[in-house]
Amino acid sequence: MKKGLKCGLVDTSGKEVVPVVYDFIKNDFKEGLAVVKKGEKYGLVDTSGKEVAPCVYDSISGNFENGLTFAEKNGQLIYLNKLGEEVAR
Repeated sequence: MKKGLKCGLVDTSGKEVVPVVYDFIKNDFKEGLAVVKKGEKYGLVDTSGKEVAPCVYDSISGNFENGLTFAEKNGQLIYLNKLGEEVAR
């Protein structure tokens, strides 16, 4: 769903589940999470629209393996778990 230049997601009944505040949404949820973009930064939202990882990352893969996905922040590779927490691998 788009309003102006912003986008969000609705469920099959038309109810808004991800608010229309993002510049981009990779709407193929992996392990219950989707990559979103605000400005030049990326984050993760769950299927209820809750922002699990804030939009502070330069990139996020969004492909989870063993419960982790990788992100880049300030030139460093970081792993995020499904709770949006930065973890060591």
